[in-house]
Amino acid sequence: MKFILFVLLFVTPQSSLNSQIAPDLVLVNGRIWTVNERQPEAEGVACRDGRIIAVGTNAEVRRLVGSRTRVIDLGGRRVVPGFNDAHVHFHDGGRGIASVQLRNARSPEEFRERIRAFAAKLPKGRWITEGNWDHENWQPASLPTRQLIDACSSGIFICPVSAGVPAALASIDPPLDEGILRMKKLCASLATLEL
Repeated sequence: MKFILFVLLFVTPQSSLNSQIAPDLVLVNGRIWTVNERQPEAEGVACRDGRIIAVGTNAEVRRLVGSRTRVIDLGGRRVVPGFNDAHVHFHDGGRGIASVQLRNARSPEEFRERIRAFAAKLPKGRWITEGNWDHENWQPASLPTRQLIDACSSGIFICPVSAGVPAALASIDPPLDEGILRMKKLCASLATLEL
């Protein structure tokens, strides 16, 4: 039996074997972000059955090309692995990630402390936007008020509440200009928070 298998391997045409193990897709001439500290960038990537099987130089991945491999010249374009747009609004989503993280704050005190720590890193008067808190994590569940954050933030703090209900907290340092007064009225109309 071993002899028959050995003979079959050497008698089977190489092109047939190549098509069975070759990638079905090869991308070349790209700027591949590998997320690998030892090799952060690559020129090419080879894929089979929806999985990455090789990353390297153009020459390295071209060696894997079989008769049925689709080769795409990226012309220097960027490839980011695992990128999936699951309906994220990039600008707002990015701002949310870069802002104070309040979603899992378990109490009004933790909520205030996170805002205080974040505000301490900002220039005076800078607005803190986003935050995306969930007051349902608090026992008892209650909406925050501006008095909760007055001592720890300057300017205006605005962020959406859980379940996408727009709301705002405003901690305003005098003097109030007309733009801030308009924002305060808008905030008051968004939710029944004490301003």
